[in-house]
Amino acid sequence: MRKTPFRIPFWLLAAVPAWVSGLHPALAQAPPYIVEQPHSQYVPIGSEVTFTVTAWGDEPLAYQWYKDGQTLPTSERVLRVPVVEAQSAGQYTVRISNPHGSVLSKLAELRVVPLAGWGTNRYGQTSRPRD
Repeated sequence: MRKTPFRIPFWLLAAVPAWVSGLHPALAQAPPYIVEQPHSQYVPIGSEVTFTVTAWGDEPLAYQWYKDGQTLPTSERVLRVPVVEAQSAGQYTVRISNPHGSVLSKLAELRVVPLAGWGTNRYGQTSRPRD
C-alpha cells in the first residue's frame, strides 16, 4: 500500500500564526485570509459605528479601508466612524495584504436610519442629547 504525503489545507495554512511559519517550510508564505468579515449596520444619525475585520496570515498584515471604492485615511483592522452623518452611508470594504498576497473583504453596508419623534415633547423624550 502506497502512502500519500499529508497535505495541509490552504485555509489551515492561512490560519497559522506567523511565528509557526518559521518551524516548517510548508507553513511559510501564508497569504492573508479573512476569518471574520465586517458586518453591515443600520444606525441613526449621530451614532458611533465600528467596522472590524479579523485576518490571519504571515506578518506584517496591512489594512486599507474603502468607502464606495474610495480610499479612506486609515490603516487599522478596526474602522471607526465616531459620528454618523447622512453622507456616512455607503458600502465599506477592506483590503488586507502581506508580502505573499492580498484579499478583499465582502461589502459591509452602512445605512443611516432617520429618527422619528412624535407627541408634545413635554418631557424632552424626543430631544437629542447635547454633547
